[in-house]
Amino acid sequence: MAAETPQTGTLADLKGPGREDAGATSAPGAAATRAAARSAPSEFSQLYRRSSHFLGGQIVLFLLGFVSFPILARIFSVAEYGLIALVLNSISVAVVFSKFGLQHSVQRFYKENAVSPEPGALRRYYSSLFVGGGGIGLAVTALFLLGLWLVPAKLVGHHLPHLLGYASALIFLRSITSIITNLLQVEGNTKAFNVLQLSSKAATVAVTVLLLLTWKATPSVFFLGTIVVEAAAVLAMLPYLKSRRVLAVGDFHLEALRMSMAFGFPMMMTEICYLLLDSGDRFLVQGYLGAQALGYYAAAYNISGYVRDSLASPISMAFFPLCMELWVTKGKEETQAFISRSLDHFILAGVGLVCAVSLVSRHAIHILASPKFSEAHHLLPYLLVGLLIASLAMFLKVALLIHQRTYIMVRVVFLACLLNVAMNVVLLPRIGLLGAAIATLVSYALMTGLFAWESLKLLPLRMEWKAWARYALVGVGSWMVVSRITIEDLFVDVAVKGTLSLTLYLGTLCLLDAKVRSLAATLYRALFGRRSATPLPDLSPTGKS
Repeated sequence: MAAETPQTGTLADLKGPGREDAGATSAPGAAATRAAARSAPSEFSQLYRRSSHFLGGQIVLFLLGFVSFPILARIFSVAEYGLIALVLNSISVAVVFSKFGLQHSVQRFYKENAVSPEPGALRRYYSSLFVGGGGIGLAVTALFLLGLWLVPAKLVGHHLPHLLGYASALIFLRSITSIITNLLQVEGNTKAFNVLQLSSKAATVAVTVLLLLTWKATPSVFFLGTIVVEAAAVLAMLPYLKSRRVLAVGDFHLEALRMSMAFGFPMMMTEICYLLLDSGDRFLVQGYLGAQALGYYAAAYNISGYVRDSLASPISMAFFPLCMELWVTKGKEETQAFISRSLDHFILAGVGLVCAVSLVSRHAIHILASPKFSEAHHLLPYLLVGLLIASLAMFLKVALLIHQRTYIMVRVVFLACLLNVAMNVVLLPRIGLLGAAIATLVSYALMTGLFAWESLKLLPLRMEWKAWARYALVGVGSWMVVSRITIEDLFVDVAVKGTLSLTLYLGTLCLLDAKVRSLAATLYRALFGRRSATPLPDLSPTGKS
């Protein structure tokens, strides 16, 4: 096990009155159950209320993707679409270096600075992240361009370096955007977060499609439109940040940045390994099967990602900030209970989603991407299951983040990445694209299992094995019933089968499981009950921070 990063100077070392030692590892029992009951009315209402706000934004983003994906899939050839995916994945790796894990430091240290009695702590925290993050982003962008200039053209061809050069501007822009969105997220400022996300996505779709239809339908024009919109979005946030007094260069503090980078560096390495795990198979598919197969695989993966994000992204945006708030203010027991119940709820929803998508995958591909991508439909269930299993890690790695055991996370994701590469090398020449999908599923399962093995030593959780088996059995039963229905119309088939599958699954579980009925009541109160606004910290010179 990697050595624990010292926590000197953080509130993780402090114990309030009656608070259990944060480093203790006693198993949860009756006390954790009582803690769950106490936390349910507040923390779970906050989780699902914030998640519902994020979900609203994610639904609109999904609809925008629903509009843009078919358009782009029809404008570009399968090979061009695969090339765009390859460039975006390459830029994503560079963006990880430019962020340097600071977006994770935003989430980890925000609450401690927000409640710190030291004057100016939160303002110094903001300013240090923005100034330091901007400098790192510029440096990585310059190094990326230098690398493109040095790489021989015969190794990567003539088109790819040209597109990567265009897209390199996204490296700096996305490093800054990441800090902004994470600050909005950790503050619970869902309105500003959604406005930024939705306006950027809508403008990107509008501008790129307009340029492609009226100017030239080439991948370089697609990236040009994306750069213009994302640069405008960063500039548009400057007045907001100025009003919050978070851009004072004089408040930059080297020690605050050093502490954030020390925590962020292993998180950066973890993210790099995760990107290789998530996207490295694209290069192998390209090498073994060619650009046409890469286009099929990219389409199936993108659709699976849309479905996964519709469930996981809203929860993940609200989840860890609430965990840190519980840890700092209420201690270990309540944090354990909160994570355990959240994990159970996610598995409940995930099983139903997999069953519904597997029923409509063939027609969904036709609707979203066009019939020319129909060969990709059989990949969807494997990829979606793998992505949802990977999403379970957000619950399991909380303990590693709290205890700053981030180097363990690097090791876990690196091992899963090695397995993914090895399985692709073995399976792609033998069973084609299905081999890449199976490799994704198995490697994500290994990653999540290793996260569980390491994190449960630090923060044991309550595992509801019987309930999860019940969810799986009911899900299979609903799939078997609905799969017997035959509907010719594509849109009606997707709508009816998807809705009927989820209704049958959740309705049956409500009849069988009192916890599911209780969850339904909690969701109703969270979504339609009385709301209270969470004020943002006062960063003015006369304020506490």
